[in-house]
Amino acid sequence: MDAIRKLKQAAPDMQILVVSHHDERVYAERAVRAGARGYVMKTIAAKLIGRAIQTVRDGKVWLSESLKDELVNRIADGDAVRAGDELRALSDREMSVFRLIGQGLKKGGIARTCKKFCVCGAGF
Repeated sequence: MDAIRKLKQAAPDMQILVVSHHDERVYAERAVRAGARGYVMKTIAAKLIGRAIQTVRDGKVWLSESLKDELVNRIADGDAVRAGDELRALSDREMSVFRLIGQGLKKGGIARTCKKFCVCGAGF
């Protein structure tokens, strides 16, 4: 997410399409909020990558149909966090820490990793 923000700062007119193996239900909205114009999971990219590239190149946002429906439903419901969507409620920094905890790092290791790899300059 930090890389997307940096790219948009350097070139505001850049159209960014994220192709990732990470679950779109967790990361696509974060990517769009960071400045990307689309998000495609690698597992379906082969079928849809051409359409996604064309859509983003045309200045539109590309998301899967199921994710678009989910986002519209969330907006219609007042943007409430639904059961099972707790990860979506985490900030980008909290998500990074959560992933590092999942990798078995303790507090000191998390702090060193965040300080070393944080491109936003925030560190820990």
